[in-house]
Amino acid sequence: MPISLTGKRWLVQERDDRVVRELSEALSIEPAVAGVLFLRGIRIKEQGDIFLEPSLKHLSNPTKIPGIIPAADRICDAIRNKEKICIYGDYDVDGVTATSLMFLLLERFGADVFYFIPNRMEHGYGLHAEAIREIRKAGTDLLVTVDNGISANDEVALARALGMEVIITDHHEPPVELPETKYIINPKVSGRSTIDDSSSRLSDSSSNLSSSLEGDFTILAGVGLAFALIVAVRARLRPSAGSPSAGSPSAGSPSTGSPSTGSPSTGSPSTGSGYHVSERELPNLSEYLDLVAIGTIGDVAPLTGENRILVRHGLEKIARSKNKGIRALMRVSGLNGSMVTPGQVGFVLAPRINAAGRIGDAGTALRLLVSSDEREVEAAALILNQENQKRQEIEKEILGQVLERIEKEGRDDKVIVAHAEDWHAGVIGIVASRIVERFYRPTILITMKNGIGTGSGRSIPGFSLYEALHACREELLGFGGHRLAAGLTIDWDRIQRFRERINRYAEDHLNAEDLIPTIKVDGIIDTHHISDGLLQDLEKLKPFGMGNPEPIFVSRNVRIRNLRLVGEEHLRFQIQSRQGPMTVIGFRMKELLNSLSEDTPLDLLYHLRYNEYNGTRSIQAVLVDLMPSQNS
Repeated sequence: MPISLTGKRWLVQERDDRVVRELSEALSIEPAVAGVLFLRGIRIKEQGDIFLEPSLKHLSNPTKIPGIIPAADRICDAIRNKEKICIYGDYDVDGVTATSLMFLLLERFGADVFYFIPNRMEHGYGLHAEAIREIRKAGTDLLVTVDNGISANDEVALARALGMEVIITDHHEPPVELPETKYIINPKVSGRSTIDDSSSRLSDSSSNLSSSLEGDFTILAGVGLAFALIVAVRARLRPSAGSPSAGSPSAGSPSTGSPSTGSPSTGSPSTGSGYHVSERELPNLSEYLDLVAIGTIGDVAPLTGENRILVRHGLEKIARSKNKGIRALMRVSGLNGSMVTPGQVGFVLAPRINAAGRIGDAGTALRLLVSSDEREVEAAALILNQENQKRQEIEKEILGQVLERIEKEGRDDKVIVAHAEDWHAGVIGIVASRIVERFYRPTILITMKNGIGTGSGRSIPGFSLYEALHACREELLGFGGHRLAAGLTIDWDRIQRFRERINRYAEDHLNAEDLIPTIKVDGIIDTHHISDGLLQDLEKLKPFGMGNPEPIFVSRNVRIRNLRLVGEEHLRFQIQSRQGPMTVIGFRMKELLNSLSEDTPLDLLYHLRYNEYNGTRSIQAVLVDLMPSQNS
């Protein structure tokens, strides 16, 4: 397979031309866009309609998530009996938005509720024994976790021994042995329960969507799972006390007033909590989708299925958010306009919320999102902005040190392992990602915390970091994570042995081709077929993100014209399209200038976008990669 000028391989993904043609005709879209839909798993018109026009009524019934009904009923009982509820969150953007969402809405429901966010340095991730004791001392009766808890067997046992009941909502991979509580909401558990509760058994009634269109709740971020629970709670608080259903104002379509038709039922109206709130007093849940969108994008959850619907509508809410904290954060971030993109959430808003948990106190981010005091949210937004700047400075410093070591020690290792006693534990994971991007090698960075090595790793698609750590477990004190990201603890004096051992493992599991980046291509396009109609259809595929990346197309044997540099770093040239000369811009690709010639045909990889300049809209290709034409 040929290698591009940037050292990458291209993989043109296979499609079924017959299905693509049928989708194009049925949905009245360009064949190139139908091909992208095929690669996103769309096979029939009904799926395509939902993907292209995702409505809140298309959300699946959240009561299909095992355990959600008894948990919702338990929360309703706590509200009715005026029991004290504590929301135990996490310090990342997913955990912070999930905690904010749960706190704000339970408060609106009339609950006696407060929240607790652990400090990364003091408590670490998840439930912490001493924090649980303090929470119980505060008079807590019901502890509800968001974005954590599924592996906290000992801590859940402690909470229950102290007299609290525990509801776990967590989207992370569950262990073989689950915590001992009957209130577990984790779609990946697949209905397992540690304490039998017949009320968790759901009806087999068919949905108004075919089984092929039913939602995959396992892709929900922590905030999405919290939202699903809130939907179920709201439905149980309605005077009808029936279960939520797709298309109802209390569930799949929080903002609509349309009645439910043909949706599943999990019981008669008498199965509710016995405590109801008048319909006019119940909040419109769609107004809180801004928090859901920020947490989902920030957690890099797939923007498909349920997430695509939630994020599509949540992005619309962010720009005109009623949340004073979100508006303040947008102001200090320099964001304005009628629409916010996933990129702006992922690279502007989310890092500022994350910064508090990484190097400061995540409580600042919580106060930003739950406070109604203008001065408090403005102050919190400024602090988060400053902490993000500080995080960037720390990241830059550590990155420089790691690059210097790699340059000094060489690049022979297939797995990069570097360590220093003074690196910030909250930042090394980000730096590891930067190293992977630059060298396309699995990377583990280790710092010292309380005399113990604490590491964070990132990997590449062909190498499971979790399995690698498992193979080296005798060198470690502990580890956890998944294929592409993991954490570990290790005795400081065993780091060199660990480095050698994981590289021996890599020698057996990584070959030379695995270490060459591969770009997946969504389709082949003749540049003369690029038109305004194609761009309009591509716009319907938004929002782009994990699971639904912006399409990449290849055009073969293309002649370029007017090649030059723009600014100090960017390539620019023109190619011919159906509508005449089209600009191609290659951001930060100046090093390729001397490798190109207007006399040599090229194969181009690119995104297609609209470019707005001085009130004029034109089609522009954003260069991803290029190589000398293989067909010339």
